[in-house]
Amino acid sequence: EELLTCPYNKAHQILKSRFQTHLTKCKRSHPDKKFAVCPFNSTHLLEESQLNYHVTVCEDRAALDKYKYNIDTGSTSNPNILPPVKQEVLECDDDWDDVNVQSYDPTKYASEANILRNINGALPSERKAFRDAERRRLNQNFH
Repeated sequence: EELLTCPYNKAHQILKSRFQTHLTKCKRSHPDKKFAVCPFNSTHLLEESQLNYHVTVCEDRAALDKYKYNIDTGSTSNPNILPPVKQEVLECDDDWDDVNVQSYDPTKYASEANILRNINGALPSERKAFRDAERRRLNQNFH
């Protein structure tokens, strides 16, 4: 893999895949060094005087221009860009503003479904009676 030289310390040779991470760490170690950042690739750090020239010859600018203007075909529209989707109004039978609808009762649902329930805050005799009733209810539903 290709090695790149760190602009903060010329002795640093970093793999291209690790370069962005290295630049972040090295920037913290060298707060006194100020570089201009290329608008096309944030790993291109340059001196202010070189930025204008670099922007005109940056290889990442060529990729952006090729994508934007589709240089291969000569057209200015990109075939990868899809046309906007027309929004359609969907008809719906639900009326969420209707206040006369019965609300959901989880206790009622659990008492009718095949769900093992537990009772909290009851006396031991009440818990035992509830467990027996639940056992009978569930056995009825399975037979």
